[in-house]
Amino acid sequence: MRKIIDIASTGTRYTKAPALCLDLDNTIRRSKSGKHFINSADDVELIPGVEPIIKQYKESGYFVLGLTNQGGVAHGYMTPEENGAVQDKTRELFEEDPFDLVLSCTMMPGGEVEPYCHRSLMRKPDIGMLVLFEEIMFRQLKIVDWDNSIMVGDRQEDWGCAQNANIRFEWAYKFFGREK
Repeated sequence: MRKIIDIASTGTRYTKAPALCLDLDNTIRRSKSGKHFINSADDVELIPGVEPIIKQYKESGYFVLGLTNQGGVAHGYMTPEENGAVQDKTRELFEEDPFDLVLSCTMMPGGEVEPYCHRSLMRKPDIGMLVLFEEIMFRQLKIVDWDNSIMVGDRQEDWGCAQNANIRFEWAYKFFGREK
């Protein structure tokens, strides 16, 4: 799946591969307490069955991106540091961390906490997190093959992000073979 591109004039070698872009909440992880939103690292668990499927994509050459809207920061339900701890805990729950990068958008219009209560192009359904991922990967001499990439999620915002980026979308329940 990964392809090496050699730029002869510079001798630089790039790796090109598609990305598996995964929403996090209720796609690969959930609240242990049963609450709708995760507000602490102690309340995170992986949804059973996601790890082997993600590992299969990683081993077949996909870059793996985790991306999540975290409006709870804008609304004061958690701090940016607590949000970071939740993302770190998610990665730690895997036997082997599959992610090339995990990004979260803490901005949300209508929130009460400055500076997070404003519109951001990072927030799904906009494609800002995908653009940032592409830029970071490119700096690591990696090219994202968007034509063969997949976005997996459970909400309309995830579907909209895939549509806006013109990449294939899969609903989480279908992708991971679980009931809706």
